[in-house]
Amino acid sequence: MASTRRSFRPRPAPDAGASPKGDGDLFATATAARVTLRNGEHSGAREANADVDPAEIWGRRVGRALGVLAVAMLGFYLAVTYLF
Repeated sequence: MASTRRSFRPRPAPDAGASPKGDGDLFATATAARVTLRNGEHSGAREANADVDPAEIWGRRVGRALGVLAVAMLGFYLAVTYLF
């Protein structure tokens, strides 16, 4: 009758400086790149269907650009008002 008990083999500890993927890329850099690409596609309205009217696509682009501009202006106003 064979024994079903497994012997314990310790694994070596992982290198503390190595990235989880092992490709040498920093996690934050890869994440920032993915977020930047996704935001570029979102602001360019590339997620819209092909059957959508071109005026609607440009309306989305203009609306999103105005939203970014409004947030930037609000941030500037708040910084000037409360920090300086």
